[in-house]
Amino acid sequence: MDFLLFVVNIFWFIASSYVANGFPPVMKGKKPIDFGRNLRNHRILGNSKTIEGTIGGIIAGLAVGSLQVLYQDMIPLQLYHMTFPLIIALVLGTMAGDIAGSFIKRRFGLNSGDSAVIMDQLGFLVAAFLFASVVETLDPYILIALLLATPPIHLFTNYIGCYMMKVKKNPW
Repeated sequence: MDFLLFVVNIFWFIASSYVANGFPPVMKGKKPIDFGRNLRNHRILGNSKTIEGTIGGIIAGLAVGSLQVLYQDMIPLQLYHMTFPLIIALVLGTMAGDIAGSFIKRRFGLNSGDSAVIMDQLGFLVAAFLFASVVETLDPYILIALLLATPPIHLFTNYIGCYMMKVKKNPW
């Protein structure tokens, strides 16, 4: 039971971040954040980082997080206590990490959609942790568990939710 509760807490803690990270491709945005500009012969971010996707990811993540904060006391489990500042930090960190990952990938000459395992699966998560750590002290066991669990979860959900449903061209 303790292990199961730990697993539930892991996903409870990161739910708003996962939603914020997964939602932008669903938006199918058209306006790139970098407005099509280049930096040293490479796009700054690429076409996959859009204004619509970023705003949609933030709104979706904040919506899930708000539901957690508002209804957590009704759940009969001892879950990680979510607060609005923590949710905001996780969601904004997620989006900042995803955008920073694209920026770094472009500096290495990788195009939008090219695979960069660490950057694609963990960049958003590490940035979410950094932003959240400004708001409160985080449970190191949850952080370690998420660092280990997120890459396979990210690959699986991208394959099922984006690639097979033709939302993305690549399964990563």
